[in-house]
Amino acid sequence: MWQATRNVIPVGKVVALDTAASNNRVIASASFEIVDGFASGTTTIEVGGSQAVPASVDNDSGKVTLNGARSVGDYDKAIRDIKLRMGTDVPPNAVFRIKITLTDQSGKTEPKTVTLQVNQPEVVSRNP
Repeated sequence: MWQATRNVIPVGKVVALDTAASNNRVIASASFEIVDGFASGTTTIEVGGSQAVPASVDNDSGKVTLNGARSVGDYDKAIRDIKLRMGTDVPPNAVFRIKITLTDQSGKTEPKTVTLQVNQPEVVSRNP
C-alpha cells in the first residue's frame, strides 16, 4: 500500500522495475501506458524532474515514452518519477491497468502489466 497526496498518485514508485537481475543491460526505449482506467481530461500524467531519461507525455492517450540508451537503473529512476493527478470526478476505488514495455539495444522487448486500485482517500494497492 502506498499513500498519495491531494489526488496525486506516485504510480511510478508502485510499478517500478526490478533492476537487481539486469543492471548491466542497456535499454534503448520504454513506454508507460495506462491501458485501462484512463480518461483524458479527468486524469493527467506528470513526469518528475529526474532527467535520467528523456520523456514525452501524451495526456490524450495516457502514455509516456522514454528514449535514449541508458541503464536499467536510469529507466527505473525515470519511471519512479511518473505520477497520476486524478480529478475530482475520478470514482472511489478507481482501477488503472498499466503496461510498461522496455526495449533493449538488440530490439528485445519486455512487457510488464500491473493493476492499481486507488481507494479513497488516497491509498493505492497493487496486483500483482
